[in-house]
Amino acid sequence: MSGWYCLGAWLLVVAVAVAAHLFGKLASAAPTDPDSEASVRRARLGVAISITGPLIALVIGSGAGLVTGAWPMAGLVTFVGIVLVAAIGYTLAPR
Repeated sequence: MSGWYCLGAWLLVVAVAVAAHLFGKLASAAPTDPDSEASVRRARLGVAISITGPLIALVIGSGAGLVTGAWPMAGLVTFVGIVLVAAIGYTLAPR
């Protein structure tokens, strides 16, 4: 029965990764100060992290689960990693 719980947990992780990816795609790259080159670079980096970061975290977490066999722990760490990556991307490009 625990295999079903693990499958459900990983389906939740995939759903969170897809939601974070879609949220990142909706993020605007409009910087607060368009005259500042650093602001433009920071906004672009934030959007790039918001879009690709959750999917990269999902692939890394899935690989870690595959290599170690500790699927529940890998799922938890992947979930936390996806949320952190999405938060970092949002912090860099808040609009």
